[in-house]
Amino acid sequence: KEKYTLVYLISFPFYSIKDFYNLGFKIFIENWRNLYSIFFVALIPGLIIKKSFLRANEVITISDRSCDYLNSIGVKSLKYYPFLFDNWGGIKPHKRKKNTVTLGYFGPPYSTRCYDKVVDFFAWIEKKDFGYNKKIITRIEKEALLNKQNSFHVKFQEANIELVSGMLTRDKLAKELSSIDVFILPFEIIMSELPIVVLESLELNAKLVTTSDSGISQLTKNSNGVLILQKFNRNEFQNIIDFINDSENHKFEITKNKIININNQTISKICQK
Repeated sequence: KEKYTLVYLISFPFYSIKDFYNLGFKIFIENWRNLYSIFFVALIPGLIIKKSFLRANEVITISDRSCDYLNSIGVKSLKYYPFLFDNWGGIKPHKRKKNTVTLGYFGPPYSTRCYDKVVDFFAWIEKKDFGYNKKIITRIEKEALLNKQNSFHVKFQEANIELVSGMLTRDKLAKELSSIDVFILPFEIIMSELPIVVLESLELNAKLVTTSDSGISQLTKNSNGVLILQKFNRNEFQNIIDFINDSENHKFEITKNKIININNQTISKICQK
């Protein structure tokens, strides 16, 4: 028989029923169309999932989060980060203004992306008069998302948030993103593994506040420019402020070299099979 190597590449996020319980009924119902497949997989016992994976010669995960999950059910995996460097086509970050700090959110107005909580965080910042600029960049493709965004119109005015919304060109988007000093990109739950936006923000040499669901905990370990929270809520607001004031920007070259080394090791092991 012809020899072959069976490799599983895991890009689907695995969650437990407990995770959905912690997510909350409101978010679950509001995002049901995007979450139902993840929910039904969560009903499958871990032993069955483990048995399916053990058929493969190698299992490849694309985030720290999925790697941790497989380890928890007794499946060893290799890691590979599917990220293209120089993602902004050679566009250099614009020079940031001195003595000002701009905090920014980039993504759709999903509650699974903590959009509601980010707006509340920016409103809290405005009340505390920290003096930060606040920017939200969204790309709206559905009427429901536009309605969601419009429902925050009053809060945007009260919190003095700059809203940039629409189908931006790549150059325009890069210009808007490069004006941000600290990206606020938390997740309640992810739709697919390794949200690329977290690495895109780091490539712009900015600081980053995210949650462990983003899957870059080990990749950015010991970085002073990345704050990874278990949950994004009011209990963490002051910790985020302390991080913004005390830490240095993330040195993306270090992360880039880590990604290259990890990917090369994985490719080498697969080729040896």
